[in-house]
Amino acid sequence: MSSNLDLLTKNIMQYIDYLKSQDIITSDPKLNEMLVTFRAQYQVLVNTHPKMVLEYFTQYVYPHKEMILGDNEEYFLNLEYGADEGGDQASIMGALHIKEMWKSKFTADHKKTTFTYFKVFIKLVERCLVEHLSKQQTK
Repeated sequence: MSSNLDLLTKNIMQYIDYLKSQDIITSDPKLNEMLVTFRAQYQVLVNTHPKMVLEYFTQYVYPHKEMILGDNEEYFLNLEYGADEGGDQASIMGALHIKEMWKSKFTADHKKTTFTYFKVFIKLVERCLVEHLSKQQTK
């Protein structure tokens, strides 16, 4: 049985693959190359330091839970994805250029799917945190 962290990392990979398969990406060589590069970097991170994925999401995505669960586009449009918001090139937000794609390339279906994935990420982060706390309490 997979751990919640495994499920989180797999769902993030599925989201990257979803984006990679979309015409908005395949028709744009720069975006396509960027996604291919990020996917490879992400895979290395998952294989070497999977807990960093959870740490990133706990620090930079989870605090915006209410916006994500409420389908508030401001989350993707107005946050300045600087280093203090998890927006460096090693992050999913900075590396995938979600803000730019949201503004110029995403259709209503892409936006809906993105919110669905981010809602799943939130639930899995919560499960990971509960799992971690229960392990701490049994020690």
